[in-house]
Amino acid sequence: MTENGNWHILIPQNLEKTIWTGLIRVEGEEFQIQIELPRDKNIKHASVRGDWRLVRHLSKVQGTLESRLKSAVDPKAFMQEVCSLFDNIKVSKTGTPSHGVVDDSPLYQRLVEEVETLGWEMVTNLESDLSQFELTCNYSSDKTHNVTVQVHSEAQHPSNAPVCATTLQDDFQLHWTPKLCLHDVITQFEGFLLKYRSFWEEMAEIDNNTWVLEPEKPGPMDVSRRIALGSNFSIQIVVDPVHPRMLPQCRFLGADNVINPVRKLLNTNLHAWNSQSSLLTNLRNILEVDFPTPAESQVQDFKEECGICYSYSLDSVIPDQVCDNPHCNKPFHQTCLYEWLRALPSSYQSITGVGFNILYGECPYCSKAISVKKLNER
Repeated sequence: MTENGNWHILIPQNLEKTIWTGLIRVEGEEFQIQIELPRDKNIKHASVRGDWRLVRHLSKVQGTLESRLKSAVDPKAFMQEVCSLFDNIKVSKTGTPSHGVVDDSPLYQRLVEEVETLGWEMVTNLESDLSQFELTCNYSSDKTHNVTVQVHSEAQHPSNAPVCATTLQDDFQLHWTPKLCLHDVITQFEGFLLKYRSFWEEMAEIDNNTWVLEPEKPGPMDVSRRIALGSNFSIQIVVDPVHPRMLPQCRFLGADNVINPVRKLLNTNLHAWNSQSSLLTNLRNILEVDFPTPAESQVQDFKEECGICYSYSLDSVIPDQVCDNPHCNKPFHQTCLYEWLRALPSSYQSITGVGFNILYGECPYCSKAISVKKLNER
């Protein structure tokens, strides 16, 4: 407890001590805070959350707060820094920071009222002068998407529309009148997200019912999936997010003796593609395969390490080259295989048309012929 009666407490919530919850009391006001550490417990990469009043009070010192987080050695030390910052912010009975922390301009007051109406829990980031907000919006039961809203100066707001930015493929066009507010921004953004609902539903079905090798943690606008079909055998699809039930771009990865029959099935059965059926259902029917599922198999069954570097992921890239010898079928990273073959005197590169960008040599394991495209030529 400090001389002015302020105090704080921080308690771990799990045995690993990666989640901490705490309480800060300043001039009779209590504020909740949660600190969540990554698996390596590096405090520099911690996620810090608090109730909306805490966010509001500390918004003016956000830069300092981030700096203190990076320099702290553990959650308790960071908590001390938070309390130290709080001691420099006088909190009035209305829960509003004073001593110059609050801007008295009509624009600032209006924005504070709009955020309070919207709910501070909807704000994931904001500038100290409230000129820019990052608002979160649910697009499914367990996923969210953010929109950044930049407000013009007092002379221009609300006459001019705020500038909105997202990470979605299409630009979010805000339809604005001077009578609208931040709540209307969220309402329109929610309507805009409906455009991608079908896409997210299709991709969720694939993510939940197949082994997706890449990306390991798909983002909301990741349009590609590399799906396991068997050991060292997969299909990479690229989906149109606006028309997700259309035939996606397909690329098979594996030994030729394995992928050629399935590629032939794709070409033969294209006429049977049914846009009324789900993407996953169509892929099953067209390829005449049952995708391995998380309920019946382990992902390790499909994650064989590279035969050269002995690792599965190399700079976030997984093996995509496979020896065509059915008795070998050893997988390699393109980079590893290219560098291996380039170092062998017996390897060669064609100097004519079709194979000009291909390096030919022998498999490091079975010595059968193998080839790989030159780097950056894929």
